[in-house]
Amino acid sequence: MTHKSFATPQQLLSLLRDRFYLDAPEGVGEDELQRWVKEKQLPIRLKVLNVIKIWISDNHMEAGDEIVGQIEQFANGLPESLKAREGLPLIRAVQARKSGADGSTALRKLTLTQSETPPPSFLPPNRKPLKLTDLDPLELARQLTLMDAAMYNRIRPVECLQKAWSDLSDPNKAANIKAVIKHSNQVSNWVKAAILSESKSPKQRATIVKFFVSVAERCLYLHNFSTVAAIVAGLESSLILRLKRTFEILSPKTQAMFQVVSKAVDPDKNFSVYRDQLSKLNPPSVPFLGVYLTFLTFIEDGNPNFLQGETPKGEKLINFGKRMKSAGVLREMQTYQSVPYNLAPVVPIQSFVERQLKEAADRTEDELYVRSLQLEPREEAPERITRWV
Repeated sequence: MTHKSFATPQQLLSLLRDRFYLDAPEGVGEDELQRWVKEKQLPIRLKVLNVIKIWISDNHMEAGDEIVGQIEQFANGLPESLKAREGLPLIRAVQARKSGADGSTALRKLTLTQSETPPPSFLPPNRKPLKLTDLDPLELARQLTLMDAAMYNRIRPVECLQKAWSDLSDPNKAANIKAVIKHSNQVSNWVKAAILSESKSPKQRATIVKFFVSVAERCLYLHNFSTVAAIVAGLESSLILRLKRTFEILSPKTQAMFQVVSKAVDPDKNFSVYRDQLSKLNPPSVPFLGVYLTFLTFIEDGNPNFLQGETPKGEKLINFGKRMKSAGVLREMQTYQSVPYNLAPVVPIQSFVERQLKEAADRTEDELYVRSLQLEPREEAPERITRWV
């Protein structure tokens, strides 16, 4: 899962091959050789075969990697005494990998036990263009969840190593993580732009705020923490929170709901509330990716890649403790890639969302802040008192 942080695939396979063809100690008698083969060589060979099988079948390598062909050569060249039985799972894994029949995620997709997919709670009419307030918050939350889950499930372990997502010079590096980050930022920008586009009255803006709070609450019910965090980030941005007249109109129920969704992704105490909630849930779920990236950053920056000291050949000692910590985070991330949502996609709503995100992406933060000031100019203290009276 983490080998690319310290070795190329070719180096790893070469070392595994050397380990598999381990030579017997010199000067070993016939009886001792048979015992060595049984107690030393065979267990090592079985472990090597199992490691390579996991490597190739659990998708810890890039699609189309030439290493697949090299592994096939290794598998076909196994001793006949092993090929028919112990080597057969590896040979089958290679064949499945080449045919694309082994699946594309690190964990096998589990079969859902639900009897039926719930029908959409809202289907857009074909006769008129959609508006945000035409949508049912529950159905919008479902479609956002399907979109988020699809992007999250495409993340591969290699993208999470060595802070690859922070390398902006190569758009193809950690592309799936960057796509999730971009989508979350777009959702936040959409929330801000949608609220600020309502220029007629604070009441109309409050209606949009209430709508997004309802969507976030339903996303929380669906265990979609990614969209919850994105919506809350938009609602809690300085250019939205400053709209005092808008928030004063919100009902106590909406304000209480806002506090609930905000608390769910509160960064206080290292996202303790969020992590506690997530640990008690069973998939399907879409975690808040930012928390995992924070943990991986701490691991990367806080631990050396190599330990002090060298091997007899003068090679550096790999810090496997660091890799084990990273692998623990990656395994938890994969847990939520294993169970799909039992929801029906509604293409018109998803297309509407994509259009809205694209339009909102053209609005800069400075532009939106100017708009916020136009809608509700800064008030001096006497003005606020007069308005409250």
